[in-house]
Amino acid sequence: MKKNKFFKCRRKGCYVYVTAILGLLLTTSGFFSNEILDDIFKKNLYKNLILVDGNAAYNNWAGTDGLSPVMHFYIFNYTNVDDILHGVKPKIQQLGPYSYRNQRLKSVLSADEYTLTYLQNYSYIFEKETSCKECNEDDIIYTPSLAAAIMLSLVKKSSIKPDSIFYKLFAETANRIFSFEDVTLFKKITVQQLLWGYTDKFLNDISQAESIIEPILKLLKVEMPKIRSFVMMQRNSSEEAIYIGNLTVANGKSDIENILQILKWRGESNGTCWRSVYGNMLNGTDGTRYKPFFERNQRLYMFMADAFRSIYLNYEKDVEFYDIQLYSHTTSFNLLGNVSISPWNQDFCTDQCYETGVLHVGGCADSPSVPVFMSWPHFYQGDEMLYKNVDGLSPNKEKHAIFINVEPITGITMQAKIRLQINFLVEKIPLLHIAEGLAAERTYMPVFFFDETGEIDGKNAAMLREKVIQLRKYLKLSIVVTIGIGFILLVISQILFTFKKNTSS
Repeated sequence: MKKNKFFKCRRKGCYVYVTAILGLLLTTSGFFSNEILDDIFKKNLYKNLILVDGNAAYNNWAGTDGLSPVMHFYIFNYTNVDDILHGVKPKIQQLGPYSYRNQRLKSVLSADEYTLTYLQNYSYIFEKETSCKECNEDDIIYTPSLAAAIMLSLVKKSSIKPDSIFYKLFAETANRIFSFEDVTLFKKITVQQLLWGYTDKFLNDISQAESIIEPILKLLKVEMPKIRSFVMMQRNSSEEAIYIGNLTVANGKSDIENILQILKWRGESNGTCWRSVYGNMLNGTDGTRYKPFFERNQRLYMFMADAFRSIYLNYEKDVEFYDIQLYSHTTSFNLLGNVSISPWNQDFCTDQCYETGVLHVGGCADSPSVPVFMSWPHFYQGDEMLYKNVDGLSPNKEKHAIFINVEPITGITMQAKIRLQINFLVEKIPLLHIAEGLAAERTYMPVFFFDETGEIDGKNAAMLREKVIQLRKYLKLSIVVTIGIGFILLVISQILFTFKKNTSS
């Protein structure tokens, strides 16, 4: 009986309609399930990305961000310090890397439903294995003297006219003081002292006599800088956390697109260093995370406390890391362009505007008279004058640029190279023995640069690839296969229908 029904159905051609209906159902369900499954995937992803105390994302963020960063310091040793005072261009020898394992832990000070306020603690541990073979922290170097640079800056910014009798008396007095205090343009110290601090006798004496010196500087229309007798380029442990100050960030709960956005720094919603609201805006994250489903050509914004400002990076290319596609971003020439190249950068001028490629950060930390400048290593993307006034510099994109490589689905930074150089501005000043014989009117003297390198380890990369990237790929593939099978069945039903029609005719 059943067999007869089958043949009857076959004679009537109902198998054509069954095939067509099945094909239509598969195709339609494929299109609809695409959106439904995508929504389910996103909701689960967002749930795992939001920073909630106790979840994996929070624990990872509060620890090392999974990046295991290493800080490589490259020190500039000046090899012709005597000749420099007699009109010879400075020659430098780059030493390093002096490598330190950077153990970072966050101390959460407060949290509410949508924000987290924390201090970032840093612990630097010297690693002989990853440093250069000859590198030791007690290596002796000649480095520009911060004390000398500050004194020269005070004179340069004063209202004293170089051709006046008063200036000649002032210069003679200054030369005697410099000689008595043994102040020279360069200091002979160890690498450890340069990075982690030393007591400068001259600066200590100046700080002791601040009540006498400050009124004199006011007469000369110069602001008294904050003098610290202990000179340190880097800070370790809680000292670094206190110096940088607390940060308040979004936890992603109110809007996942704002995950880790810097909302406040040192309790304020804007910085205080620069000339305008634009310059003082706190844009971006700390560089470790960005919004999920990050678009390829979208700019990355990152707040850099060391530079007292936010910076932006532009998309450059796609790269692969552990078989994961990443979007690689880097800085543009315009970022540190002078006002003739980037007019908006006038907001980042302090007492005056400077050359392309340098940022006056001394004015933010202390006063305009402290001539400390930040740049990219070897003055990469800087004015030609910067690296031509010093022998031994050779800007190179691969070695000296900042790179941040982001996985676009999660917005997680999987590779990062953050590089900054510290420089002292030294200017030629008549009648002052430590600076009157300099070859150039203005020389930005590099002190050191750091290359902070971090990348996700293989275990975390494999977990991300398996639980996020491959899962999404399989979901997309299953939808494509479903739609494909449905489409094939529709085509087959059309062929069968045409064949049946022709047969009947």
